[in-house]
Amino acid sequence: MGCHYEAMSDEELALAYYACDDRALDQLMRRHDGALGRMVLHALPRQLDRRPRAEWAREVVQVTWIKVIETKGKPLAQWDPGRPFGPWLRTVAYRCTFDAIREWERRDKPLAPLTREDMPAPSPRLEPGSESHLALLDLQRCIEELPPMDLWMLAASMEIDQRVIAQRLEKSEAFVTRALAGIRARLRKCLSNPRNGGD
Repeated sequence: MGCHYEAMSDEELALAYYACDDRALDQLMRRHDGALGRMVLHALPRQLDRRPRAEWAREVVQVTWIKVIETKGKPLAQWDPGRPFGPWLRTVAYRCTFDAIREWERRDKPLAPLTREDMPAPSPRLEPGSESHLALLDLQRCIEELPPMDLWMLAASMEIDQRVIAQRLEKSEAFVTRALAGIRARLRKCLSNPRNGGD
Protein backbone atom coordinates (compact mmCIF):
# COMPACT_ATOMS: atom_id res chain seq x y z
CA MET A 1 0.00 0.00 0.00
CA GLY A 2 1.39 3.38 -0.97
CA CYS A 3 2.54 6.14 1.33
CA HIS A 4 -0.45 8.18 0.15
CA TYR A 5 -2.81 6.06 2.23
CA GLU A 6 -0.47 5.82 5.22
CA ALA A 7 -0.36 9.61 5.43
CA MET A 8 -4.17 9.98 5.44
CA SER A 9 -6.12 10.47 8.67
CA ASP A 10 -8.72 7.97 9.79
CA GLU A 11 -11.45 10.38 8.74
CA GLU A 12 -9.96 10.87 5.27
CA LEU A 13 -9.66 7.10 4.83
CA ALA A 14 -13.26 6.55 5.94
CA LEU A 15 -14.51 9.15 3.48
CA ALA A 16 -12.44 7.55 0.73
CA TYR A 17 -13.87 4.12 1.55
CA TYR A 18 -17.45 5.38 1.44
CA ALA A 19 -16.53 6.86 -1.95
CA CYS A 20 -15.79 3.28 -3.13
CA ASP A 21 -12.04 3.10 -2.47
CA ASP A 22 -11.55 -0.34 -0.88
CA ARG A 23 -7.82 0.29 -0.41
CA ALA A 24 -8.72 2.94 2.14
CA LEU A 25 -10.56 0.29 4.18
CA ASP A 26 -7.50 -1.98 3.95
CA GLN A 27 -5.41 0.80 5.52
CA LEU A 28 -7.97 1.36 8.28
CA MET A 29 -7.93 -2.36 9.07
CA ARG A 30 -4.14 -2.45 9.20
CA ARG A 31 -4.12 0.62 11.44
CA HIS A 32 -6.78 -0.49 13.94
CA ASP A 33 -6.80 -4.31 14.00
CA GLY A 34 -4.26 -4.62 16.81
CA ALA A 35 -5.90 -2.07 19.11
CA LEU A 36 -9.37 -3.49 18.46
CA GLY A 37 -8.15 -7.00 19.24
CA ARG A 38 -6.67 -5.90 22.57
CA MET A 39 -9.80 -3.94 23.47
CA VAL A 40 -12.12 -6.88 22.69
CA LEU A 41 -9.85 -9.36 24.50
CA HIS A 42 -9.93 -7.17 27.61
CA ALA A 43 -13.76 -7.03 27.48
CA LEU A 44 -14.29 -10.79 27.13
CA PRO A 45 -14.79 -12.96 30.25
CA ARG A 46 -11.61 -14.59 31.51
CA GLN A 47 -12.97 -18.10 30.89
CA LEU A 48 -15.27 -18.47 27.94
CA ASP A 49 -16.35 -21.66 26.19
CA ARG A 50 -13.68 -24.18 25.19
CA ARG A 51 -11.73 -22.06 22.72
CA PRO A 52 -8.94 -19.61 23.55
CA ARG A 53 -10.20 -16.11 24.20
CA ALA A 54 -7.83 -14.82 21.51
CA GLU A 55 -9.80 -16.76 18.90
CA TRP A 56 -13.07 -15.25 20.09
CA ALA A 57 -11.46 -11.79 20.03
CA ARG A 58 -10.27 -12.25 16.43
CA GLU A 59 -13.76 -13.36 15.41
CA VAL A 60 -15.36 -10.32 17.06
CA VAL A 61 -12.92 -7.99 15.30
CA GLN A 62 -13.79 -9.65 11.98
CA VAL A 63 -17.48 -9.15 12.68
CA THR A 64 -16.75 -5.51 13.58
CA TRP A 65 -15.27 -4.88 10.14
CA ILE A 66 -18.19 -6.68 8.51
CA LYS A 67 -20.51 -4.27 10.34
CA VAL A 68 -18.45 -1.35 9.04
CA ILE A 69 -18.65 -2.75 5.50
CA GLU A 70 -22.40 -3.21 5.84
CA THR A 71 -22.86 0.51 6.63
CA LYS A 72 -21.77 1.39 3.10
CA GLY A 73 -24.80 2.68 1.24
CA LYS A 74 -26.75 3.08 4.51
CA PRO A 75 -26.37 6.75 5.49
CA LEU A 76 -28.24 6.39 8.78
CA ALA A 77 -25.86 3.63 9.93
CA GLN A 78 -22.63 5.19 8.68
CA TRP A 79 -19.99 7.05 10.61
CA ASP A 80 -20.82 10.75 10.90
CA PRO A 81 -18.09 12.74 9.10
CA GLY A 82 -18.56 15.50 11.65
CA ARG A 83 -17.19 13.26 14.41
CA PRO A 84 -13.87 11.40 14.91
CA PHE A 85 -13.78 7.98 13.27
CA GLY A 86 -11.89 6.12 16.03
CA PRO A 87 -14.52 6.42 18.81
CA TRP A 88 -17.26 5.38 16.35
CA LEU A 89 -15.26 2.29 15.34
CA ARG A 90 -14.65 1.34 18.98
CA THR A 91 -18.37 1.72 19.68
CA VAL A 92 -19.15 -0.72 16.85
CA ALA A 93 -16.56 -3.15 18.27
CA TYR A 94 -18.00 -2.90 21.79
CA ARG A 95 -21.50 -3.61 20.48
CA CYS A 96 -20.23 -6.65 18.59
CA THR A 97 -18.43 -7.82 21.74
CA PHE A 98 -21.52 -7.51 23.92
CA ASP A 99 -23.66 -9.21 21.25
CA ALA A 100 -21.18 -12.10 21.15
CA ILE A 101 -21.15 -12.44 24.95
CA ARG A 102 -24.94 -12.50 25.07
CA GLU A 103 -25.00 -15.14 22.33
CA TRP A 104 -22.52 -17.33 24.20
CA GLU A 105 -24.42 -16.86 27.46
CA ARG A 106 -27.65 -18.01 25.77
CA ARG A 107 -25.89 -21.19 24.76
CA ASP A 108 -25.40 -21.89 28.48
CA LYS A 109 -22.14 -23.72 27.97
CA PRO A 110 -19.99 -24.46 31.03
CA LEU A 111 -16.91 -22.35 31.48
CA ALA A 112 -13.75 -24.22 30.65
CA PRO A 113 -10.57 -23.95 32.73
CA LEU A 114 -7.72 -22.06 31.18
CA THR A 115 -5.29 -24.37 29.38
CA ARG A 116 -2.01 -24.08 27.54
CA GLU A 117 -4.09 -23.66 24.40
CA ASP A 118 -4.89 -20.15 25.63
CA MET A 119 -1.27 -19.23 24.88
CA PRO A 120 -0.41 -18.50 21.25
CA ALA A 121 1.53 -21.28 19.58
CA PRO A 122 5.08 -20.36 18.57
CA SER A 123 5.49 -19.71 14.86
CA PRO A 124 7.72 -22.23 13.06
CA ARG A 125 11.13 -20.85 12.15
CA LEU A 126 11.81 -21.11 8.44
CA GLU A 127 15.19 -20.65 6.83
CA PRO A 128 15.08 -17.37 4.84
CA GLY A 129 15.20 -18.13 1.13
CA SER A 130 14.18 -21.76 1.57
CA GLU A 131 11.44 -23.24 -0.60
CA SER A 132 9.06 -23.36 2.36
CA HIS A 133 9.82 -19.76 3.29
CA LEU A 134 9.22 -18.51 -0.26
CA ALA A 135 5.98 -20.51 -0.50
CA LEU A 136 4.80 -18.96 2.77
CA LEU A 137 5.60 -15.46 1.48
CA ASP A 138 3.63 -16.14 -1.70
CA LEU A 139 0.65 -17.43 0.29
CA GLN A 140 0.76 -14.36 2.55
CA ARG A 141 0.90 -12.07 -0.50
CA CYS A 142 -2.04 -13.80 -2.16
CA ILE A 143 -4.15 -13.64 1.00
CA GLU A 144 -3.32 -9.95 1.55
CA GLU A 145 -4.52 -9.18 -1.97
CA LEU A 146 -8.02 -10.48 -1.20
CA PRO A 147 -10.77 -7.86 -0.71
CA PRO A 148 -11.80 -7.42 2.97
CA MET A 149 -15.08 -9.33 2.57
CA ASP A 150 -13.38 -12.28 0.88
CA LEU A 151 -10.67 -12.29 3.53
CA TRP A 152 -13.29 -12.40 6.30
CA MET A 153 -15.22 -15.23 4.61
CA LEU A 154 -12.07 -17.30 4.12
CA ALA A 155 -11.00 -16.84 7.74
CA ALA A 156 -14.51 -17.51 9.05
CA SER A 157 -14.80 -20.72 7.00
CA MET A 158 -11.88 -22.15 8.97
CA GLU A 159 -13.62 -21.54 12.29
CA ILE A 160 -17.39 -21.73 11.82
CA ASP A 161 -19.94 -23.58 9.71
CA GLN A 162 -20.97 -22.16 6.33
CA ARG A 163 -24.57 -22.02 7.57
CA VAL A 164 -23.49 -19.57 10.31
CA ILE A 165 -21.56 -17.49 7.79
CA ALA A 166 -24.66 -17.34 5.59
CA GLN A 167 -26.79 -16.20 8.54
CA ARG A 168 -24.35 -13.42 9.46
CA LEU A 169 -24.18 -12.17 5.89
CA GLU A 170 -27.93 -12.68 5.40
CA LYS A 171 -27.19 -14.75 2.32
CA SER A 172 -28.05 -18.30 1.25
CA GLU A 173 -25.69 -21.20 1.97
CA ALA A 174 -25.39 -21.69 -1.80
CA PHE A 175 -24.11 -18.12 -2.11
CA VAL A 176 -21.46 -18.76 0.56
CA THR A 177 -20.43 -22.05 -1.08
CA ARG A 178 -20.03 -20.39 -4.48
CA ALA A 179 -18.19 -17.42 -2.97
CA LEU A 180 -15.71 -19.62 -1.07
CA ALA A 181 -15.10 -21.73 -4.17
CA GLY A 182 -14.32 -18.55 -6.11
CA ILE A 183 -11.99 -17.26 -3.38
CA ARG A 184 -10.04 -20.54 -3.28
CA ALA A 185 -9.83 -20.61 -7.07
CA ARG A 186 -8.35 -17.10 -7.05
CA LEU A 187 -5.82 -18.15 -4.40
CA ARG A 188 -4.79 -21.17 -6.48
CA LYS A 189 -4.38 -18.94 -9.54
CA CYS A 190 -2.36 -16.44 -7.53
CA LEU A 191 -0.10 -19.18 -6.12
CA SER A 192 0.48 -20.56 -9.61
CA ASN A 193 2.25 -17.28 -10.42
CA PRO A 194 4.77 -16.86 -7.58
CA ARG A 195 6.60 -13.54 -7.33
CA ASN A 196 9.18 -14.56 -4.74
CA GLY A 197 12.31 -16.52 -5.41
CA GLY A 198 13.75 -14.53 -8.30
CA ASP A 199 12.78 -13.16 -11.68
